[in-house]
Amino acid sequence: MSSPQGDEARFRTILNAIPDAVITIDQQGLIQTVNPATTILFGYTDSELVGKNINILMPSPHRENHDNYIEDYLDTGTKHTIWDGREAEGQHKNGNTFPIFVTINEFRIDGKIYFSGIIHDLSSLRKAEDDLKKSNRSLLEQAWLQEGLVKLYEAIRGENTLDGLCQIFIDSLIDYVDAEVGGLYTLENEQLFWKAGYAYPNKRDHFSSIALGEGMIGQAALDKKARYIKPSKDNKLTIVFSAVTVQPKEIAILPVLFNNETVAVVELGTLKRFTPIQRSFLSSIAETLAISINSVQRYEYLHRLVDETRAQAEELQVQQEELQQTNEELEEKTNVLSEQKAEIEAQKKSIEQAKSAVEEQAHQLATASKYKSEFLANMSHELRTPLNSLLILSEQLTKNKPGNLNDKQIQFARTIYESGSELLHLINDILDLSKIEAGAMTVAIEDIKLTEIEDKINRSFEEWATQSKIGFNVHLAANLPPTISTDKTRLLQMLKNLLSNAFKFTPAGKVTLSVYPAQSGWDTALTSLSQAETVIAFSVTDTGIGIDQDKQEIIFDAFQQVDGSISREYAGTGLGLSITRQMAELLQGQLSLASEKNKGSTFTLYLPSAYNKMLKNQPSSSIVTFAQPTIELANTDSNRQPTVKIPCTQHLDQTDHCRSTVLVVGEATGQYIQQSLQEEGAKTQVLITKNNDAAARALKQQDADCLIIDFDAPDIDGFLLLKTASNIEASTLPIIIYTATPLSEQQELELSQITQSIIIKGDKAYDRLLEETRLSLQHSGESQPNAKPIIVSHDIEPGKELAGKKILVIDDDMRNVFAMSTILEDQAIEVSSALTGKKAIELLTANNDIDAILVDIMMPELNGHETMQAIRKIPNYSKTPIIAVTAKVTEGEHSKCLSSGASDYMTKPIDTQRLLSLLKVWLFT
Repeated sequence: MSSPQGDEARFRTILNAIPDAVITIDQQGLIQTVNPATTILFGYTDSELVGKNINILMPSPHRENHDNYIEDYLDTGTKHTIWDGREAEGQHKNGNTFPIFVTINEFRIDGKIYFSGIIHDLSSLRKAEDDLKKSNRSLLEQAWLQEGLVKLYEAIRGENTLDGLCQIFIDSLIDYVDAEVGGLYTLENEQLFWKAGYAYPNKRDHFSSIALGEGMIGQAALDKKARYIKPSKDNKLTIVFSAVTVQPKEIAILPVLFNNETVAVVELGTLKRFTPIQRSFLSSIAETLAISINSVQRYEYLHRLVDETRAQAEELQVQQEELQQTNEELEEKTNVLSEQKAEIEAQKKSIEQAKSAVEEQAHQLATASKYKSEFLANMSHELRTPLNSLLILSEQLTKNKPGNLNDKQIQFARTIYESGSELLHLINDILDLSKIEAGAMTVAIEDIKLTEIEDKINRSFEEWATQSKIGFNVHLAANLPPTISTDKTRLLQMLKNLLSNAFKFTPAGKVTLSVYPAQSGWDTALTSLSQAETVIAFSVTDTGIGIDQDKQEIIFDAFQQVDGSISREYAGTGLGLSITRQMAELLQGQLSLASEKNKGSTFTLYLPSAYNKMLKNQPSSSIVTFAQPTIELANTDSNRQPTVKIPCTQHLDQTDHCRSTVLVVGEATGQYIQQSLQEEGAKTQVLITKNNDAAARALKQQDADCLIIDFDAPDIDGFLLLKTASNIEASTLPIIIYTATPLSEQQELELSQITQSIIIKGDKAYDRLLEETRLSLQHSGESQPNAKPIIVSHDIEPGKELAGKKILVIDDDMRNVFAMSTILEDQAIEVSSALTGKKAIELLTANNDIDAILVDIMMPELNGHETMQAIRKIPNYSKTPIIAVTAKVTEGEHSKCLSSGASDYMTKPIDTQRLLSLLKVWLFT
């Protein structure tokens, strides 16, 4: 007989081997024993469970009610359903619940009642059941999908028209996905066209055509992405019943793609929500529809080709019959042509001989024209040299510093200066004319706002119109394009020439500039206009004296006017219209005239809206600009004072409270200018900007008297900023370029024509920059009563800073030497001179006390470049300031002078104030 201890050990061994959890509790519900499976299932240890209430293994609400179950059983003897085994929920130590199957039994030990429970974990079983349900559901969904695809395919198979295909497809689709409303659009030429609908409202009234990106349908077609959206109250897609119209609860917009390109868009609306399986189905049918649409479109295309081919075959048959008849007629004519051939051959030889003679004459004419243009260009340069002396000396006389001239003598000197200025203007016109005829003038094409042209013309002529009491108006047609592509400088020059003539020859009345798109009026043989997309007409109309019919052609010839009497009554050279006509041809346009004697004139400039760079008969486009034309005022009133070009050295002093503005683009350079001007006591505001956007805003908001651009500053695009400035400011705004970046000849030429100065960074560059800034402020009328000379001793009398300096003037023209000496000696400068480069070298070799040298570029024997190179080889003069002086305005002359050894560069006629300022910069810094 076994002992109780042995029985208990055997019982414990058996209990531990049971895979299900086995728990015993007493009548109070306190746990008495647990097997290892219990601790594994619930996550507690033996010690955490024994003695604890069984309800810790139950989730709410069973946990709260468990003790009541035991009390009811002990009181009534009624067993709860769980006694027979049932499914329940257990709670793990971590709080997670899981399904279990529980069976409870009652037993007694020593008269006490205990309960045992066997708990089986149902988690794996539940998971298997869920997986089986999902699998079944997935199979059903796939079957539904496949069935739908088959039904749709069967429905549209065999349909050969696009409209029929679309209608059958949308009807079948609506029925299968149980939607209430739908429509289908196909894409043709970047537009979505309504093709079919089901219960679709306002079919063709509101949805006939949709552009890509327009609305949700157009955007879905553009993005190539399906969209499911909840419609807003104002959505046009509605579900219409006999008595009510309701909004769909969800709208599906499905792009249909073929080879990744949108060919159609389907729109569906439903009163429910599209289920995931329905959405999957809608995504699947897109490919079927795309293939079907492509097949039908190809079928329709081939059908059209067959019809066209049949029609062409019939037409070809008719043509063949006509051709046979024509052949018969040609055979008859062949005999006649054979007889005429011999005569034509003889005529051909005569024509070839005549052609050779004409070509020879044309070659001779071209050579003569070239020689004439070259002669005019060279003579214009040569004229600048004596003109330089005339302007300098007459200007000095008008100042009358010794005080030994009376008012009449000063007036004589002023008249000489004015006449010289007019002669300079004439030389500039001759240069323009000669360059056009020689084919040397090029164009700078850019996009120009027509409103900008309007503003510039208004600013240029408003004052003239007011003083002359002549009505003036600029009218831009409403249907003009906002911009045209042409050369802005040339266009403005032509318009100013035409308007100047209009004002000149209009004693009373009005002048009008009209700009409008033209349909005709030019020579149709001019392909640049006839083939242009749009032709813009600039018509200048006046109510002036008009032009006789027989004189309307000669006025376009150089140096020609209507007659001598007009030439005497109205000042002018007769070059303006000639230059304007040839510039119009240069810009692929044409200038026409309509006029009647004593009834006024209309000059019309026709230009293509876009310059065609591909035309072979046009010159290549490059940037080159010449001086802006000076408006030539008519001196019709004998009491009117003649027009005077006031030199930059004559500026009016302002009161102390006047204040000018310098705009500096570039932080470091701006700080230097600001500090320097403040130290001098100048009443000047310095605005510093760090990038193009800030500079553009400042130009719009401030009236700047000078603009300085540091091309090397970070975040600065100097060329772009210059273009911005030209669009905002008047062309008179002084602009100074400060750069260390090497410039090409083309860039240098471009910049030199639209800026006051180009200063290359290096030795004394900051001082040169400061002096150029002072000059710009003086030109704008700025008074700087407290400004100090550049690093000059305070003991020196103002205006005598250069006194005692020794300067050598090298020029082969004695008149220029005399003029330059007059200017310099007036500053108490000791002047030496040399008429050739060779004599200058000899003088400098023998003397080492020359402080600065002025060198004329065009000299015999050694020219200016060779002379400067030789001077730099003399040890004592390797760093002496040398200023090159030239009348040449050719491309690259500036760079050539600097590379030859010049410290700086000036063009004739010499600006006295600038010359003295340059000498101060180079001698005192």
